[in-house]
Amino acid sequence: IQKNGQHLLHLINDVLDMAKIESGRMNLQPETFKVHEVLDEVNSITSTLASEKNIALFIEKDSDQEVEIYADNTRLRQVMINLLLNAAQALQGRGRLEVTLSRASGSARIHVDDSGPGISLEDQERVFQPFFSTKAHGEGTGLGLPLCRKLVEGQDGEISIQKSLLGGARLTVSLPLSE
Repeated sequence: IQKNGQHLLHLINDVLDMAKIESGRMNLQPETFKVHEVLDEVNSITSTLASEKNIALFIEKDSDQEVEIYADNTRLRQVMINLLLNAAQALQGRGRLEVTLSRASGSARIHVDDSGPGISLEDQERVFQPFFSTKAHGEGTGLGLPLCRKLVEGQDGEISIQKSLLGGARLTVSLPLSE
């Protein structure tokens, strides 16, 4: 009952956030912060779920720990949790999930790689449409990735999908560096 209640609450919050964004009422609270601190928080929040699902979750040690951005800390945390939960669903109780942080061309890049089944080329753009769900992510609502895209784009960033070096999907969030 508790698990289903939390799932329902998460769904309601995603729908409300999408409605706020669509109506132009999503208020972002940008500030300067180190991205690695958010990644450490997200790792702490999601590590229990990862271990329960027998998933190895790593923040790559070579990640640039000094990268600073000017963005909404809370919304970046929400994006990262959504991406990690989405990847955990694709892994279906086995595999590896890796987060890497780097700088490139004036932006911070956060890569989330999984060793799951990946996302087909024809689905790579459709997964960002509300209520679309792939077979690998069948138990989801289809709102997580569209919400992530809107939150990232609302902060002058981009989110994309490629094939991962781990065999599954690589989702990359790019946000401008702080000035």
